[in-house]
Amino acid sequence: MNWAQKNWLLFQIIFPIVLGSLIYLLFRPKEIVLFKVIGWLGVMPVVQSLRDACSSAKPLLPGWFVFSLPNALWVYSMSVFLITVWREEPRKMIYWLCCGWVIAIGFELLQASEQIPGTFSFVDLGMILTACILSKLLN
Repeated sequence: MNWAQKNWLLFQIIFPIVLGSLIYLLFRPKEIVLFKVIGWLGVMPVVQSLRDACSSAKPLLPGWFVFSLPNALWVYSMSVFLITVWREEPRKMIYWLCCGWVIAIGFELLQASEQIPGTFSFVDLGMILTACILSKLLN
């Protein structure tokens, strides 16, 4: 694997996690558990400053961007990571990809059946499936 291929893979793994995390930090409601952890870590003033600086963009963002895209980005990143790790062993790659995808889709379906807290969304489900498909097609 050459330098450009390694950088492309790192971009596909790291960038989605960073972008999804930023969306959560900057635009999600502060009632989610993440903000309790941020408060416990003592970095809430920094995060709040960033949220304030980006607050004018929030009304312009569609709901799917704020509420569905972060999960899809994380699923994409996980999938690319697993594809990369198990590339030389296709059976193991398929196994681990399916495990990750079943967990991601399963959490959404468990929300639909009210087995776990959260809000089921067909948009979330569609974006998760899209992330699964794109990760495999592009890698």
